[in-house]
Amino acid sequence: RDFRARLVQQGLAEGSRPSSVEDGGWAYQTDLLEQGSLLLSVPGDYWSLRRQYFGKVVMLVLEHGDEFTMGVVLNRPTGLVAANISGLMETDFAGQIQKEILKFAGFSGTSTEVGEDWKVWFGGDCEGWEQLASGETPRHFCLHTLEHLESSSRRIIKGVFVTSFAQARAHVEKGEASKEDFMLIVGYTGWSGGQLQSELDRGGAWILGA
Repeated sequence: RDFRARLVQQGLAEGSRPSSVEDGGWAYQTDLLEQGSLLLSVPGDYWSLRRQYFGKVVMLVLEHGDEFTMGVVLNRPTGLVAANISGLMETDFAGQIQKEILKFAGFSGTSTEVGEDWKVWFGGDCEGWEQLASGETPRHFCLHTLEHLESSSRRIIKGVFVTSFAQARAHVEKGEASKEDFMLIVGYTGWSGGQLQSELDRGGAWILGA
């Protein structure tokens, strides 16, 4: 699990595919599918050939249960930024109140609205680019490895957390983090109950790591 945390952290630091980890990292193949597991696609698999964005991917499992499993790709940066994503920079009423409170407290921000230049990563083919193409706001997440933000995030595994884009922006506005601390991921990969386990049991598509 420390290895997986460092894998995410390296991806954040480099802004490119996380290909290796620092000395002392560890990972091993396992049969236990759980939240926080890593999935590595098998070269030449049917899905990676038919859908090339699944070729040579490293995926982190964000949720796993009896009815649904969700994973996000970690090594597919795009040429887009948050300002290119429909609805991502819109501020709702609660968000506007938060901005006014921050302004009153002396956090006036910069001429560039916080978040609009954040790099976007491709997380999967569910609720992502199809929504973007139709002008809808896609499903999106912010991964980070900051322990001091755990209270406003959901813990995936030790050292890896997920939070909303709005919350991540608020932390940056308050000086609690920098934009480089977050990986803004659009879309995800989803499996119905038992589907991913069946693919793992059948073999040839994924290698499961822990």
